[in-house]
Parts: sequence; C-alpha cells; structure tokens
Amino acid sequence: MESHNLLREVFKETSPKQIAEDMGLSLSLIYKWSQAPGEDSSGTTNPLDRMASLIESTEDLRLIQWLCRKKKWLLCRKPRKGESDFSESDASHQLDCSGIC
Repeated sequence: MESHNLLREVFKETSPKQIAEDMGLSLSLIYKWSQAPGEDSSGTTNPLDRMASLIESTEDLRLIQWLCRKKKWLLCRKPRKGESDFSESDASHQLDCSGIC
C-alpha cells in the first residue's frame, strides 16, 4: 500500500483537522499528505515517505528503534534469507528480538 493511501485510510478514523492542530500544521498540508506526490497531483511528500527515505539512505535501524521506543512498541525483524523461517503455528519457536529492541 502506498503511504498516501494509508494516510487516507487513517484520516477516516482520525480527523485531519485534529492532526493539524496537534502538530501545529496547516490543514491543507495534512490533506496533501494523503494525495499522491507527482507532477500531475497536488500531493506532497509525507512524513512516512520521508522516514522511509531516511532509513533507506542511512541503512540505520536505530531510526526505527527510536520510533518504536517512543511509542512503547516492540520491533522484530523478519528472518533473512537462509535463516530459519518463523511459523506462527510453531509454538516452540520464539522470535529473537534481543538485538533489535
């Protein structure tokens, strides 16, 4: 799913006006985040795309870790190719998240 589409879905449950007030931003900017950026669109690069670009540029997982800690979330990565795959039905297998959180 494209980030602007995700934001459009989020805006169905959370008022863009409230988000604008909470973040101290204009309502029009918040709405532009939910539109596709590009030459034929009035959308603008949203914070999700900016964060993804920053992570891709730096390849530094501490950015994701910081966000997860900020919200008290747990981050676990998917196994890399060649590592044993995690099966949710395998109750004896536990994810090792010690190096990530």
